[in-house]
Amino acid sequence: AEIPVMAIPIGITFTAMKRIVLASDLRNGEAFDDTTLRNIINRFNGELFLVSVLNPGEKPGVEKAIAGYELEHRYSDISHHLELTEGENLVDSLNEFAFEKNADLIVMVPHQHNFLVRMMRATQTQKVLKGTHRPLLTLAGSNKSN
Repeated sequence: AEIPVMAIPIGITFTAMKRIVLASDLRNGEAFDDTTLRNIINRFNGELFLVSVLNPGEKPGVEKAIAGYELEHRYSDISHHLELTEGENLVDSLNEFAFEKNADLIVMVPHQHNFLVRMMRATQTQKVLKGTHRPLLTLAGSNKSN
């Protein structure tokens, strides 16, 4: 989508979105429009958890370190925490992290996939959407860097 999209699981009642998890695979130079995310954080005086799920035993290299630094710098004006977690399965690991942090919202930036890939297999965002019990906000990728 070229606009932010929020999906709310059936049976979820509205609560102030104070604890927000932004999932990132820590790609250097990743650009996305975070206006909606910032509006939510400011509206509810939220706390942002920047999380990246690594494969078991994976050591973050220089590229991930730079991307993590860029992400922290991007949100230096907001109460935030950068955390790395390990897991075999992104969906389970992300949902477990959100549960542990008692998150009110999960945020993801879907990557562009061609038509054939979308038809043949579910994307990570689709898998998280199917497996979460929390509202999920997807942000649109952008050419601008905030």
